Amino acid sequence: ARILISINKKRGYKSNRKANNEEEGELIDGMAVARELYNKGITPGEYVYELLKKQKRYKPSFYRSDLVAELEAVWKKQSTYYPSVLNEDTMQRISGKGKTDTRKYFYAAHKIEAAEEKDRKLRQVTYYKWRADAVKARLELEQLVTVLCEINGDITASSGYLGAIGDHSKELELNHQTVGEYLWGLIKQNPHQSLKNIVFYRNDYLHEFNTIWETQAKFHPELTAELKDKVGQHLIFYQRRLKSQKGLISYCELEGKEITLANGKKVDSITLNADNKWQYTFTDLEKKENGKDIEYTIEEQAVEGYTVSYDGDAAKGFTITNKKDPNEKNPKSPTKKKGSSTAADTGNKVIYQALIAGSLVLLWSIRKKQKEK
Repeated sequence: ARILISINKKRGYKSNRKANNEEEGELIDGMAVARELYNKGITPGEYVYELLKKQKRYKPSFYRSDLVAELEAVWKKQSTYYPSVLNEDTMQRISGKGKTDTRKYFYAAHKIEAAEEKDRKLRQVTYYKWRADAVKARLELEQLVTVLCEINGDITASSGYLGAIGDHSKELELNHQTVGEYLWGLIKQNPHQSLKNIVFYRNDYLHEFNTIWETQAKFHPELTAELKDKVGQHLIFYQRRLKSQKGLISYCELEGKEITLANGKKVDSITLNADNKWQYTFTDLEKKENGKDIEYTIEEQAVEGYTVSYDGDAAKGFTITNKKDPNEKNPKSPTKKKGSSTAADTGNKVIYQALIAGSLVLLWSIRKKQKEK
């Protein structure tokens, strides 16, 4: 019971970011990538270069510790060729710097310009090829500076707080430890070790909870699966669902929307906006197809949170109305001063005058074609 109370106090960090990103039909799992780097003994640069050679378009996010390890590996290899440049002082001076500042330092201190691939289409694959080669063979100094800039840029772009949490989780995964085992190991090394700011992901605590419960259930039959579900999912790790905030986002009347003209298939389209005064006339339309009259319809690009309705026809012109969905909560209206009016007074209704102005031109065009035929 004391252990479960301790887990309940922490529960871990639950990120709103998706754990998996789908690209080209494949799931990219950050922990799986870290495990592959560990098992194969390769760097993030080598990993991405292999993907690019296979014509893969995605680049996964890496744990901060893996990027730092790559920087150290490149530094160790290349310092054997350039000991006067890659020394301890240089490492201290570029530590924590971004891509631009790293580039500026090498030019100011050593007059070394970073190499640059002029062809933008080849730039990414070229830079990652240099990163992959940097841990195996000697690079030109200009290429090396570019590699160090790229790695430093990736390190500084990663969140320090979330990066530290991710590194903790990675260490648990690779060492097959629970949170408790990891923290106990720190205390054994240093009895005065502070555990206050060591944060783990929610899934790490959930894994520890499941491991402890399954182990102790062998000795305590009262620890049933039903009780585990109540304690775990409904007490310790219960998370109230966030309320949708879509209702706080109003519709922008200045943003254009695409209107499609169709006769069973798309014929033409136009984006209505303030420049065309929210109206447009389609002309030179065919009246018959395969001997049958063509019935033209229009369709507006969907507006989230609004219900769309259509009035009129091709002869008279169409009017499109977007009305606020009553199921969505309305945002708070601004305080209205006496004698003034706001957009809320219109009932959040946006009327598109599509095909009205100039509808006589459309009608005349159709009738003209009828006479000709």
